[in-house]
Amino acid sequence: MFALARDTRAAGPAVARTRSLIAAAAAAAALAVLPAAAAYAAGPLFPRAEQVRPPSDASATSVNSSLYSTACTGSGTCVASGSYTDSLGRGQAYIATESHGHWLRGVKLALPASAAAQPNTQIDGVACISTGNCVAVGSFLHDASNADALIVTEAHGKWGRGFVPRPPANADGTITFMDAVACTSEGFCAAVGGYQDKAGHFQAMALAKPVGKRWQQALEITAPKGAAADPLTTANGIACTAIGKCVTVGYYRVPGPGSHIQAFGAVLSGGSWRRAVRISLPANALTGDRAYLESVSCRSGKCIAVGGYYFGTNAFRAMWVTESNGHFRAGKEIIKAPADAAPVADTVLDGISCPPSGHCVAAGYYFNTAGHQVGMYMTVASGRWTATTLKPPLNAGTNSFQRSVVNSVSCTGTERCTIAGWYTDTAGRFRSEASSAR
Repeated sequence: MFALARDTRAAGPAVARTRSLIAAAAAAAALAVLPAAAAYAAGPLFPRAEQVRPPSDASATSVNSSLYSTACTGSGTCVASGSYTDSLGRGQAYIATESHGHWLRGVKLALPASAAAQPNTQIDGVACISTGNCVAVGSFLHDASNADALIVTEAHGKWGRGFVPRPPANADGTITFMDAVACTSEGFCAAVGGYQDKAGHFQAMALAKPVGKRWQQALEITAPKGAAADPLTTANGIACTAIGKCVTVGYYRVPGPGSHIQAFGAVLSGGSWRRAVRISLPANALTGDRAYLESVSCRSGKCIAVGGYYFGTNAFRAMWVTESNGHFRAGKEIIKAPADAAPVADTVLDGISCPPSGHCVAAGYYFNTAGHQVGMYMTVASGRWTATTLKPPLNAGTNSFQRSVVNSVSCTGTERCTIAGWYTDTAGRFRSEASSAR
């Protein structure tokens, strides 16, 4: 998840902490990109969200849980990944499963023996080859201030103990993390994230799991031309359309005072990652300020990525980018926001899913007229976006306790989607939420 411009995380686990370190160191086009599809039925796509219960050892008094990613293999059959605070105040990772439309209590994921007593674990990405055969990625602390990337696999419905993937050869061994993972039905998977190299610079990294083989050593994704000496590069999202063919998106830093964070895209083709390219921003973007891409989804070899950018003093807006045949087009602003949005809605999109049939659905949040952060989802049809508020669970807080975010969406077909995120309850505690349309 992106934290340089807006922090969408409920808790403060390893990756959020890692991003804080990094931060401190520093449409008609859609018609030509994605096939046309039938329109959604009138009315809201998603019903009111429901609370997803964390594992049984979660703190009873200071509940702090969130879902950051979800993956579905059929209508009402999904998994979602995230983090929670246990009864000893430790940040743990968990997986929740939706079976036949019902969300089961989450299960705690087992960490490597190298995890610190306070692991501040977080699972940011999850993908499935088939029902009961999935992979989750994230990070955990191996000491008080440094993190290791984490991969956990599920086989035949059982999650194994997590392990640390091999970082790039030039990693310094202090900080690595994984942000996203994608798999094909054949069993090929690829994951992306970031690491600190031996020069103390942050670089993007990617690693792959060939069909029937182990995860390979991670490789650096070269930052775009013109990047700063310490590019702070991070790959946030990935989508794979075939074995060895993927697209990733994220952000990096360019020279100059301040953050100067820009969006990038990169393509895996022929077994090699091409050098990342800078994404041109909408015409109203602030020069040299912050922009990023957070998630990408593809069908028929054509992709849409979503994220956001600054277009005014402390004003943020969602944007989208299309990719086809290795070419990224310029970013386009998404002006739409729910009806109760503030005049400057500060819209953010963190997830997108483009199923084989139906329109693409994106997930994120906005700020309403009361100044509260509210989860939302968007759909795009013929280059036009719509935006709708996701109603939180009935025990959601109001007034000063009103806050929610939708982090991820996964669709398997027209109006067969699941979204996941978090909200604050009437006591101001962070809780996981999910909603399914089917």
